Amino acid sequence: MAFVVDGSEWDAEKFASPAAFVEALDALVDRVQVALGRGEVVWIGDDLQSTAIFNGRDLWSLTEAGLELPGELLQELAAWLGRAPYYIEEEEWPAGFESFDIYVDGVEVDCADVSWAHHCTLASRPVACLGLQRNGVFRTESPTGETRVRWVRDELGHVNFWRDVIASNDSEEQLEGFAQNAFPSLFFVENV
Repeated sequence: MAFVVDGSEWDAEKFASPAAFVEALDALVDRVQVALGRGEVVWIGDDLQSTAIFNGRDLWSLTEAGLELPGELLQELAAWLGRAPYYIEEEEWPAGFESFDIYVDGVEVDCADVSWAHHCTLASRPVACLGLQRNGVFRTESPTGETRVRWVRDELGHVNFWRDVIASNDSEEQLEGFAQNAFPSLFFVENV
């Protein structure tokens, strides 16, 4: 159980303004820091840092395209992305992952990141997406099947992902293994 950053939403031109994109990116970095602070895995796609985001420029060339990111945000992005694990390097891939024919609520999304989350969830390995725009649970479809994937943008969605993981299996092991993630404000005494 982990998170994957949905790179399909990293398109500043789909936001109401460049400032709205920067605000969403800043919120995503904050959410990543929360997840990492809780010992959770946050994967990225191998093309996240090289895909065009604004005026044909990638994340590290946004200034040249006329989109200034605050210095602190750039530092946080560099620190996180410099050590972020790539899901493509995982030893075990979920069945069907090779196909990126994914639909989110009936809309085609050509994105390996969403495909990874979809196929992992189909294989009973729940993965949520960290997004810049989507928030909540969405129906995803591919030639291999249909499931529901959660997109997380805030604390409520974050803990609800883990609570859904516990509820979907309804076992003592799931509760014990993920209770701290699902209820981060509580302290759990060992063997209780």
